[in-house]
Amino acid sequence: MSPASNGYSDDYYNPNAYDHDLYRNYYGGEDDYYGAYGDLLEYEENLRMAADLDEAERLRRWRDRLAFEELVESERLRRYQLMAEEERLRLGLIGSSWWARRYGHHHHHHSHNGRLTPSLVGGWKNYYGNRLRRWSSKRLPLSSPLASRFERIWYNPNTSSSRRRLSMNAASMNAKLEILNQDLIRLANELVRVREEARIREIEIQREQNRIEQEIVMERERIKQNLYRVQQAQQEQVEREILERNRVEQELYRESLRHLENQRQMVEIERQRIQNQHLRNQVVSDLQSQEQELRLRRELELAGSSIYRY
Repeated sequence: MSPASNGYSDDYYNPNAYDHDLYRNYYGGEDDYYGAYGDLLEYEENLRMAADLDEAERLRRWRDRLAFEELVESERLRRYQLMAEEERLRLGLIGSSWWARRYGHHHHHHSHNGRLTPSLVGGWKNYYGNRLRRWSSKRLPLSSPLASRFERIWYNPNTSSSRRRLSMNAASMNAKLEILNQDLIRLANELVRVREEARIREIEIQREQNRIEQEIVMERERIKQNLYRVQQAQQEQVEREILERNRVEQELYRESLRHLENQRQMVEIERQRIQNQHLRNQVVSDLQSQEQELRLRRELELAGSSIYRY
């Protein structure tokens, strides 16, 4: 893009800002460097204008997006691949976002330095070439690493002061940046590791919680079944006791009937015996009466005979 097409006389971007030696760990090529900056401009503006977000959520999303941008290329790709779709939406990494197009496509070509870059026709200029702006104080602030990384975009190579400044500070800046890059790489890797461990730990905790909840449900079901079996056993025991009590009562009743029958039979036998005895006594009495009568008759006859002789 030429200065004339940029439309801002004091904001000409530096077309040579990308330095492979400085930024090779962060960007696969010039397209990623400028594309990342342009996409971050748009995300910041959309985030700042979002009326449905409170300030706390706005700042949380901005910090998370900056943390994503600060990662080295390999960790950034890995982080994107592990990121849920909801999180990508939250951080503006979907749709026409530079990184969504960059990581969401599987067709790549090799750049001159052998690194994989996205096969996005026309590169970054087709998407952000006429929309690059300086990062003004009205915007949400960049982190120190990103501010340092992108400040070269606004060095105008056509001004002598910029050329002198770049020439004089290049060696010192390169040395400092190399140290900072190593520290940032280490910190970024550590941050990714910690976040990954936290994510894995959260998954493990959720799994453990699910397992415990499942065990609680199973234990409740087991207790319910045991309680049902105990109640059923108690009911069966009660029924057995009732049956046994009924059986005993029936046996006692039958025994009582047998006893009464025996008593009735004994009474009947005794009555028959008494009756027979009475009959015998009656017969004996009749016989005795007859004998007595006969004896009296004989005596009378004898007495009458005696009287007649005299």
